[in-house]
Amino acid sequence: MRLVRLCVAGCVAILLQAGLAQAGLPGYLLPHLALLVVIQAAFLEHGIQGVVASFLVGLALDFSSALLVGPWAGAFVIVYAGLTILSRGLFVESPLVTVLAAFFSTVAANCFFSVLSPNSDLSVLGHLLHILSQAAVTAACAPFFLPCISYVSERRASPLRRVSSAAPAL
Repeated sequence: MRLVRLCVAGCVAILLQAGLAQAGLPGYLLPHLALLVVIQAAFLEHGIQGVVASFLVGLALDFSSALLVGPWAGAFVIVYAGLTILSRGLFVESPLVTVLAAFFSTVAANCFFSVLSPNSDLSVLGHLLHILSQAAVTAACAPFFLPCISYVSERRASPLRRVSSAAPAL
């Protein structure tokens, strides 16, 4: 069930990110909200469900940007794997850890995306500045969005009531 919730949170993040872009926010000031879902998945889910959720969120981002090759899906899975390994020894609820994880994950995901995409332009200074500014904005948004994503993706099971089939004693 957490897989479905993470995928829904990823789709909502993609829609919110696209809405901010359509509202006229420049690309270097646009936070990478879908990546924040992957970061939260790496902090919460250490298994195949997290890998699948990261892949599906990346694939949804690829499809929403009309890229059928899948570079975001690959970049998100690589970032998820790296963060899963690192998060086992970190206090992941610390705001400093979330800011640093968001910054370096954004840089890594954008670099992997540039390497995996057919039109790689990492050598251009403007692209590197775009990556660093987007990483800074994403890191600034991380302490506010990660608790929201955590709240949505957590399993909130209600306690089951025990129903007895026997008639009450009189």
